[in-house]
Amino acid sequence: VPPSSFSAIHALCIEGNKSIALPVLPSGMKDTLVVGSNNGASSKSSHVYPFSLQHLAVCMSRVLHRPPNTHKGKLDSAVENACMIVVKFYCFYRNLSTSALKEKLLGIGHDRGGNKEIAVVTTPFFREETPLDLPNDLKMALEDAIVLQTREDVHNCKVGKGAVVDMEKRLRSSIQGNQSYIDNLTVSLEESKKVFVSELSRVISSLQYKLADSKTLAANEANNEPGTIKIASLDLDLKAVQSEIIAKLR
Repeated sequence: VPPSSFSAIHALCIEGNKSIALPVLPSGMKDTLVVGSNNGASSKSSHVYPFSLQHLAVCMSRVLHRPPNTHKGKLDSAVENACMIVVKFYCFYRNLSTSALKEKLLGIGHDRGGNKEIAVVTTPFFREETPLDLPNDLKMALEDAIVLQTREDVHNCKVGKGAVVDMEKRLRSSIQGNQSYIDNLTVSLEESKKVFVSELSRVISSLQYKLADSKTLAANEANNEPGTIKIASLDLDLKAVQSEIIAKLR
């Protein structure tokens, strides 16, 4: 969720009065400083980001490994500027340190000073606490892509399509050339999911209002009493849903 959405989530939690925002972040976060020139000038500018360049490389690689035209959000290997879109997402967090990001997240859904019942949940991302340094060509490509995006975002300098196309080619080439390095950076998705589910259960069990069975929920609702948390999860077959909708329309 980009920082621009934080206020909307906060308002949703406050207005609903029953919602809790649980911040979840990947492991291995650290302040990352990227220095670049101001629109090609001799002066330099620097910006801090809460995610490492290794995070950025892994995200790009995973997007490029999505089969063409399969992603519902239209971000997969078929998108001609997929890597630069990932860079744009990364730049949403420009000038946010790791500590500042966590502080902002803890303030969501609480009137003053953060939610005392909630802490940031960290899920495993990297295999090692300190991941191996990036290969030089990959590091330079990622930094140059961030600087290019920053010129447009911060300095109001329209970046030409040719520059974006060239940077996209460079990023894809560097990701492909360093695929083994990138693949060895992270833990398995199954391990991350396992920790997330465990941490989510721990947070729920620590809340003032506990989970209840269906009979207790019905009794509380009949008496208009709060004090329970309802969690519902539905896995639906998209094609089956679409077929039903089409059938109804007919």
